Amino acid sequence: MKTLDPMKQTSHRRNTHTYTQDIQCPHSGVFGDTVSVNDGDSVTLHTHLTDIQRDDVIKWWFKDDLIARINREVNNSDPVYEPDERFTDRLKMNPQTGDLTITDITSQHTGLYQLEIVSKRTETKLQTFSVSLSPEVKIVKERDSVDLHIDIPDKQRNDQIHWKIKHNNSPVAEIITVNGKISTPFINERFRDRLKLDDQTGSLTITHMKNEDSGQYEVNVTIGHTHTIHKTFSVTDSGVFGDETDTVSVNDGGSVTLHNPFTDIQTDDLILWRFRGVRIAKVNRAAYSDPVYDPAERFTDRLKMNPQTADLTITNITSEHTGLYQLEIVSKRTETKFQTFSVSLSPKLKIVKERDSITLHIDIPEEQRNEKIHWKIKHNKSPVAEIITVNGKISTPFIEERFRDRLKLDDQTGSLTITHMKNEDSGPYEADVTIGHTHTIHKTFSVTDSGEEISSV
Repeated sequence: MKTLDPMKQTSHRRNTHTYTQDIQCPHSGVFGDTVSVNDGDSVTLHTHLTDIQRDDVIKWWFKDDLIARINREVNNSDPVYEPDERFTDRLKMNPQTGDLTITDITSQHTGLYQLEIVSKRTETKLQTFSVSLSPEVKIVKERDSVDLHIDIPDKQRNDQIHWKIKHNNSPVAEIITVNGKISTPFINERFRDRLKLDDQTGSLTITHMKNEDSGQYEVNVTIGHTHTIHKTFSVTDSGVFGDETDTVSVNDGGSVTLHNPFTDIQTDDLILWRFRGVRIAKVNRAAYSDPVYDPAERFTDRLKMNPQTADLTITNITSEHTGLYQLEIVSKRTETKFQTFSVSLSPKLKIVKERDSITLHIDIPEEQRNEKIHWKIKHNKSPVAEIITVNGKISTPFIEERFRDRLKLDDQTGSLTITHMKNEDSGPYEADVTIGHTHTIHKTFSVTDSGEEISSV
């Protein structure tokens, strides 16, 4: 994760990508139906045509590319789908009506779809559809951070990536990355020092959210010279923890059920659960579907959603499952409902006697133990130490004088030992351990001096 600082403006030129074929794409000149759909959902574009002839040719286009067609004169019932990677296993065309269904929609499937019906008996018919994604809703409290996720394929992460971000139609920032090097031709003064870009995944974090940061965000990410990803996010400030946010504390390895407080769920409601702004589970009750879970590795076999009540159970919770969970219930009959939950780990309680040692365990996977590991430790919210290990070599940019010569780091397991404990060492400890560029482990410990025998809980 890199904090963005203004640099000298970088000029660049974007080439256009041209697609050529032997059939001309129709242009109707005006928009037809406008459709808004949730990320990952499906949509059917209806032709509303009742007079399709047996020898008609039906074609569907997307942004000037032919994606599906039927020649009813040659083969009455078999649609032909063009070999377009974007739509692999996503298209289904009804040969009788011409309707087109697109499944598992993402930002790369949004834009203008065009239906063309070529007939020998009547004039050619054209119909257009504009498909867009409904904005993701992110509910945060003041001073928290919000992540705007853009998943960039591995093979394209070394390409030039050009970000353009807007908030309520006003420019926020322009960011360019090439081979991990970041330049910022423009950053709005209000967001200076508050933007962090993860150039590995494409996620953008806005820190220290304020009430005036609420509203609509637009993100355009151009990758190389091939395509642009467009995403929209709606950020709402939930204020302080209270009626709108339930706070839940759970033991490491324990389970928790987040209960939906709304009792008026309808039979055709869409129920969505998000974690840190990213969808992790959904149920479309109108389709009588079973819960669908996000394939993210951190939640594998950990989620269970009750399709009747919308309650979500998370099992075997660790530090990477802590944070803000958001429930959204989208209804055709009533307004959309939101509820947020803040899930945290209960501090581990360690009871020691004076002059003894205490070990704070952080289990780092073997395959990551040779990566750069960055420790930040606090005691009673005051910095204790900053420690960096690379291939077993340890450096200490900072150690608080009181803890000098009393910290021992096991660079194999990630465990930290504090020796010669004193009464003033009691209190809560926070440890943030960043492993490589992938993730940060956050752990809390509460240390109590027993004065007598050592015991542990």
